Amino acid sequence: MKKLFSALLFPVYFVIIGSLLTASSAEAKSRWIGEISSTSLPSIMRDDEKDVVYLGDAQNKELIVIDSMQETVIDRIPVPSNNFSDMAMSKDNKTLAVAGGTVTLIDTETMAIKILNPGQDIVSVAFDHKNNLYFTTSEYWGQIYYYDLVQDAIVHSFVPNKMVYRNALVKTDREGKILYVAERGLSPASLYKFDVSGDEPVFVAEDDHGDLGSNLRDFVISPDGNTIYVACGAPYGIQVIDAETIERTALLTTGAYPGGVALDKYGIYVYGLPSSAYNNILYQFKADDGSTTHSFKLLNTVLNGKSNIRGIAVDRAGQKAFIVHGDTSFSSPNLQVQVVDTEVNIYEDAIKKLEAEIEQLKARIQELEDFIASLLSKNQQLLDENVSLKQENTDLQNQLNAKLQEITTLELENKDLKSQLEYKNRYIQALLNYIQRLWDYIRQR
Repeated sequence: MKKLFSALLFPVYFVIIGSLLTASSAEAKSRWIGEISSTSLPSIMRDDEKDVVYLGDAQNKELIVIDSMQETVIDRIPVPSNNFSDMAMSKDNKTLAVAGGTVTLIDTETMAIKILNPGQDIVSVAFDHKNNLYFTTSEYWGQIYYYDLVQDAIVHSFVPNKMVYRNALVKTDREGKILYVAERGLSPASLYKFDVSGDEPVFVAEDDHGDLGSNLRDFVISPDGNTIYVACGAPYGIQVIDAETIERTALLTTGAYPGGVALDKYGIYVYGLPSSAYNNILYQFKADDGSTTHSFKLLNTVLNGKSNIRGIAVDRAGQKAFIVHGDTSFSSPNLQVQVVDTEVNIYEDAIKKLEAEIEQLKARIQELEDFIASLLSKNQQLLDENVSLKQENTDLQNQLNAKLQEITTLELENKDLKSQLEYKNRYIQALLNYIQRLWDYIRQR
């Protein structure tokens, strides 16, 4: 009876539990990295090839290197004259560029630094496929600049269809051949796409005016380059943008004022981070269907504490989120970094994703094989028809030759008849002449 009762309740139980798991909200498995405290931690990012996270400390003018496995600070690199407004990794993963007034290049192996001073107040930076730099500035209405590291100079600048509003963010896709430029601080926000695979940038597309909402804060590009995830002050969610058309296709709801967005290395999970003291939650979504898999409550140690804008990075293994958190309203150091377990195994998920893609490829291959088989069958039919037509053509050619032979024979016969006719005509004419002369003779007698 107990088994029967359980069996009857199982479907209802499954639905209820499934609904809860779809958007679970629980105390996150979180902790603070105690070695970090600052009034300004404006940028954070992971290294895709090493188990480290880079954190820009603008107060102390240093790059903090965090061991993402041990969750400890393993290095502090002095970076003078830089406020860490943005960071970007080169496509060969050998150089970290730090933007913030100047541009500082950091060798990720030796941690040696090189300071570039293009003569502009640099705000955001991105590498292209040649490992040269695109950057934007704090100019009220400015341009996008291209810096050639070999020539050590700005070689050209450009705009989409108008000047770019100050402090715009720039990012490139994984290959560094597509550049995206996002204007911040405007209502509505704007997002531009350029093809930078050639010698000159080519403007490709932009969002429909007003489609992205207002006060853009952050965006990321999926590893396959097909999707862009955008965090704006409004609407209250992570916007899913088709990278081909720059059109919004979905909204991943986070609540008020999303300020940060991140992806794991394989683009399986999307993380949305509201920048609000009243919504102290980290949201986790499945990228393939947009479903909410977790909503983690974050730690808080100060009054009105909240996550920092653009203050999230997911480690290389996809198992931890590093979040800049605190209260920027106080003058004393109050920003720290907390680590949240994401409760996922992206390697298993990546394998499942690859297996699903393999099955899709197998189905596609089968479709192509069926299509090729139909083409071969059609081709054979056409070959058979061609052979038949060739035979018909040969028969017709033989018939034509026979007719031509008949025509030749008739022409010869006609020629003979014509000769005979001419001979008879001459004979008749001679006979008529003789008769005429005979008649004239008779008349004279």
